[in-house]
Amino acid sequence: MEAVEPSHKVQSTDTQATHVMERWTNRSTRNATFNANLLSDHYIADPISENAKLNRLLLIPVLSIVIYFLGVLFNGTVLAVFAKNPALRTPFNVYVINLFLGNLGTIAFQLPFTIVHLATGLPERPRWLYNDSVCNLFIWASQGMVSCPTGCHKLIAISRLWAVLFPIHFRTHHSLWTAVCLCVVAWVAIGVFGLIGMAVDAVLYRKSIVPYVCIFNVKAMPVFCAIALFLFVVLPEAVVVASLPIIGVVKLSRGRKQQHRRHIGPVLPNNGQAGGPTAGAHRCVPGHCDQGLHLASLVYLLAKMNITRSRQWHK
Repeated sequence: MEAVEPSHKVQSTDTQATHVMERWTNRSTRNATFNANLLSDHYIADPISENAKLNRLLLIPVLSIVIYFLGVLFNGTVLAVFAKNPALRTPFNVYVINLFLGNLGTIAFQLPFTIVHLATGLPERPRWLYNDSVCNLFIWASQGMVSCPTGCHKLIAISRLWAVLFPIHFRTHHSLWTAVCLCVVAWVAIGVFGLIGMAVDAVLYRKSIVPYVCIFNVKAMPVFCAIALFLFVVLPEAVVVASLPIIGVVKLSRGRKQQHRRHIGPVLPNNGQAGGPTAGAHRCVPGHCDQGLHLASLVYLLAKMNITRSRQWHK
C-alpha cells in the first residue's frame, strides 16, 4: 500500500509557496513603481523644472526684444534715407522700399504680441491673454507681414528679368506708378488670402485647440496651408533663384557682343566720311557696364534672405 503524507505537511508546503509568490509579487511591484517614478522624474519633472521655466520666460522674450529693436533701427534708417532723398525714389527702388516696409510691419505687428505671449505663458504651452478679435488681428497680420516680403523679393526678381530680357519694353512701360500698383496688388492679394484662411480657422477650427491659445490650426487645414506655402514661399523662392542664372547669362552675352563691336575698327557712315573706331558701335555708358553684375549680386542676396525666411516661417 502507498504511504499517505500527513495533511499538515501538505498545507505547510502550500503556505510556503504562497508566501514566496507574495514576496516575489511585492518585490516586482516595488521595482515597477520605482522605475515608473524614475521615468516620470526624468520625462515629466525635467521640462517643468524651475530652470527650464526660467529659460523659457527669459531667453525667448529677451532675444525677441533684441531682434525687435535692431530690426526697427535698420529698416527705419533705410526708409528715412529714401524719405529724405527724392532722387532715390526710382521705379526699381519702389520694390526695395516695399520690402523694408514689409520687414518693419512684421516687427511692428508680430514681435510685440509674441513677446507678451511667451513671457506670460507656461513652459509647456503659452496662454493667450486677450480676446478673439485681437487674436484674429495677430494671426492675420503675422501671416500677411511674413508673406509680403517674400512677394517683394519675387517682384524685384521679375522686374530685373523684365529689364534684362525686354529692355526697350521695360523702359517704355515701367514707371513709378506701375511699380506702386504692382506692390499694392501684391499686398491686397496676400491680405485677402490670409483673411479667408483666418476667418475659416476662427469659425471652425481654432476653438478645438485645448487649452485655448491664439494659434492657427494648421493640422485642420492641410490643403489651405499647402497652397499658401506654395504661393508665398516656394514660388517666390523659385522665381528669385531661377532669375539669377538668366540675368547672368544675358548680361554676359551682351558684354561679349559689346567687346566684339569695339574691335571692329573704323565704320563708314552714310555720308561717306570715316568715323572713329567706335562709330556705329554701342557705347558703354559710365555706370551701366557693371549693371548686370550688380543685379546678379542683388538677386543672389535676396535669394539667400528669402530661403532663410521661408525656413523660419515653415517651422
